[in-house]
Parts: sequence; C-alpha cells; structure tokens
Amino acid sequence: MKVSKNYKLKQRLKTRDGNKCWRCKRELSYDQASKNSKNFAIIDPIDPFLPRTFENTRLSCRQCKLDIGQEIKQGRSSFKEPKKIKNRLRKRDGDSCWICGITMNFNHTKQNDPSMATIDHIIEKFCGGTNSMSNLKLACKKCNDSRSSTKAYQILKKIKKNS
Repeated sequence: MKVSKNYKLKQRLKTRDGNKCWRCKRELSYDQASKNSKNFAIIDPIDPFLPRTFENTRLSCRQCKLDIGQEIKQGRSSFKEPKKIKNRLRKRDGDSCWICGITMNFNHTKQNDPSMATIDHIIEKFCGGTNSMSNLKLACKKCNDSRSSTKAYQILKKIKKNS
C-alpha cells in the first residue's frame, strides 16, 4: 500500500501539535469516509507565501478552511467593532498573550500598559493577511509592538525552543 506525502505530513503534525484544529481547537478526524465533514483534518500553512514545510504548517479543520475562503471572497473586515472582536477572540483563545503567555489586561484605562490586550494579525496585512477571525490573535501590547514584521512561524519556533 502506497502512503501519500500528505498522509505522512498529517501524521507528523498530529504528533507535534495534537489532534485539534489550531484555529478553533475542534477535535480533528482523519477517516477518509468523513472527508466532507467539518472536522476533517487539512494541512494549513501559517504563511501562504512560504513553502509548505513541516515548520510552517499546522492542522486545521475543513470548517475553518471554508470560513477563511468565504471571508476572503467576500472581503470581510473584522475591524469595524474592535471591542466585539477582542471579546470573541478572548472567548476563543483565553486571556493569555499568544506570544509570551502572560495574562493580559482587558481594562483599557492605561493606554501605555504593556500587558494591555491588542489585536494581532498572524499573517501581517502587508504580507497578504486579512482581518478575518482566523488570522487574528490576542497579544499583549509589548509583544505586538516588538513583533513588527516578524513572521508567525519564526515566533512559533522561538516559543518551541524556549519551552
């Protein structure tokens, strides 16, 4: 029986990242019979401008992949109501900064507070990233300001190295 490259890559990603979608944390399915179900595992690049390698890919569910496609086609912008977006991201990702892991401050009384929650683009807008929910994460002001144009896969490498 011949095993495809995709199958091997999915198995390696499953071992590294676990059995959940990196965007919505939904449990993933690998069964070919459930290929059209919303939780079927799909290889998803962190940055579409980089080659599809083990380091810059994650496992995503079919539903997240379809949602991203719809948002891009419709040109949706999520930044019309930043407080609502922050609340949705907070509900999805929790109170921790996705880069350094500190608990963020959601009370915006001090504008220069380094632990203040900010909206961060995983793939920056100037690199072709969108304002879709699947491309947004919460980061503390300090990390978001210092990140500038650092690519998401570089940050993930640093996090992996430090843990």
